[in-house]
Amino acid sequence: MFLIVPSSLTSTIPTELAHICSWATSNNLRLNPTKTHELLVSPKGPRRDHHIPLPPPLPGVERVHSLKLLGVVLQGNLSMGAHVSDVVSKGAQSLFALKTLKGHGLSHAALHTVCMAILVSRLTYALPAWYGFATEADLHRMQSVLNKAQRWGLAGDVSLPSLTQLAAQADSSLFKSAISSDSHVLHQFLPPPVSHSHHLRHRPHNFLLPLSSSLRSHNFLHRLLYKDTY
Repeated sequence: MFLIVPSSLTSTIPTELAHICSWATSNNLRLNPTKTHELLVSPKGPRRDHHIPLPPPLPGVERVHSLKLLGVVLQGNLSMGAHVSDVVSKGAQSLFALKTLKGHGLSHAALHTVCMAILVSRLTYALPAWYGFATEADLHRMQSVLNKAQRWGLAGDVSLPSLTQLAAQADSSLFKSAISSDSHVLHQFLPPPVSHSHHLRHRPHNFLLPLSSSLRSHNFLHRLLYKDTY
C-alpha cells in the first residue's frame, strides 16, 4: 500500500496513517513499522530546495532516499541511477546463466528464447514508466549489457534490438492500449480530444496537446502525446 501526499497537505499525513492503521486493525491486519518508509520526492533535489521547509519526521517511520515500488527503485530526486544499477547487476547474473546454458549445448533457438525471457524482459521491465527520467549514461550502461549478450553469442545468433528500439516498442504498445480502451488505467490521464474541420495532415492521435515543461517532458504520456506531432 502506498500513500501519496502533495507537499501542500503534509500536515494530514499523521491523520491518514491513523486511518490506515484503523482500517488494518478492523480487517485483522497490522501495519508493520519495520516495512513502512517515507520518501520525500522533489525533482530538484534537496540542495536546491533547501529553502523549502521539510515536513517533520513521522514517529516510528524511517525516512529513506530511495524506495522500490513495484520492482522499480525510485529515488527522491527522480533519478534512475539506483534502479539502473540494480537492473544492470541482475542483467550480469542473467548473462552468467546464459553462458552456462550455452556451454552445456543449448540450441540457438532455445538460447534466444531464454535470452529474451530472462535478460531482455528484465532490462525492459516497466521501461515506459522510467525511461524518460534516465540519463544518457544510464542508458549506455544498460545497452552495454545487451552488447555483451550479442558479442558473446548469448542471443542464439539472432540480432538483439537496441535499447532505444525496445523502448520505442514498449512506448508504442502501451500508448496504443491506453488510447484505445477507456477502461485502461492510463486512459483517465489523457487530455480531452479535439476536433476541427480543417484538412490537416494525419496526426498519431486527436488529443489536445498539454502544456509542456522540462519535468513533464520526462513523463510517458506527455512524451508520447508530443511524439511525431510536428
